[in-house]
Amino acid sequence: MNVADPPYTIEFATEAGREIRAMPEVDAWKVLKDIHTHLSTAPFKGSTTRIKRLVSFSPLLYRLRIGDYRTYYRIVTNQVVILTVLHKKDSERWLKPRGEKSADANRVNPAIRQPSVHEPDRTGR
Repeated sequence: MNVADPPYTIEFATEAGREIRAMPEVDAWKVLKDIHTHLSTAPFKGSTTRIKRLVSFSPLLYRLRIGDYRTYYRIVTNQVVILTVLHKKDSERWLKPRGEKSADANRVNPAIRQPSVHEPDRTGR
């Protein structure tokens, strides 16, 4: 742990605890180990694929990728609140009602618009 990094306590919401108990034991141990390893010291830092801040969620929502599972959490002061732990195939369904954009829409820049077939191109043709 870096001296500048404050320790974070980890709390599990009821839904997260239920999801972990329903997992195969090997997967549950791996998820718990990775949650502790990655989120107890720097829950907002990490490789670009393991920890991600999701856009269009208020308050901020983060995702920790652990194999085929996704852990969604929020950071409140020095506390990480684990909201849920889901298989990646169930993530879209969980995210959709909680934010303006779905997980796939987060990868697309909505400011970039493709011209329609009825719009003239900029060359004047």
